Parts: sequence; C-alpha cells; structure tokens
Amino acid sequence: MYSHHNKENYFVGKIDTKKNKIGTNNSVSITGTAGTVVFFHCRSVHGSGHNLMDNSRPLILFGYRACDAWPLINDGNPHPEVDLDNYDKNIIVGNKSIKPRLTKVPTIIPLPKKKHYVSIYELQKN
Repeated sequence: MYSHHNKENYFVGKIDTKKNKIGTNNSVSITGTAGTVVFFHCRSVHGSGHNLMDNSRPLILFGYRACDAWPLINDGNPHPEVDLDNYDKNIIVGNKSIKPRLTKVPTIIPLPKKKHYVSIYELQKN
C-alpha cells in the first residue's frame, strides 16, 4: 500500500511515484467517447493527464461500500457518527448494522490535512 502523505506527513491525496518507485512508462491510457464510464477499485494506482482543452473536464465520483464497512473518518459523505439515520437512508443494498466489519487489511488514515476539508483535487494541487 502506498502512502498519500507528503514529506511533512500531511495527507495530500496522491502517491509520490518517484519516492515509491512506481514506473509510469508502462501505464495504459483509457480513452473513450463522450459519456464513457470507467470503474476501478480505489486502491488501484490510477490518475489522469492534464486537461489540454480550454473548457473544464466534468467528473462525477461515486463511492460504494458494504453496510458494515464503516468509514474511518468523516470525509464529507454520510457518516454514521454524524447522523446515523441519514447514513442508513443512503444504503442501496444490504442491511443496517452497528457492528463494523473489522478485516485485517493495511490502512493509512488520511490525516492530518493541512487545510480544512477541501476537494481531493484541491489537496492534489502542487
């Protein structure tokens, strides 16, 4: 697992490919026509090139998780600690649970953040 923290140990939402010796020479570009949708696991190493157009590049992100895979932090999405009823209302498939699943997987908490919560794109600048 790769850290998404900078040298000062702040969460910046991106991997330092040089520090982690991740070669991008063999990366594969996915190009689609207007309306193309791409799905991948959030732990996949991924990225996008710079927008070379004069207009903005629209993007929408959806994140899904199992009902018992509670978020570790409040990331601005429905969070059970903030409003359990609202969290439960966002369940698409599955059953409510107050017993979080605890699975032995490597985890790095995305904290601390240098700024108050901003979008992942604001964090990734520079």
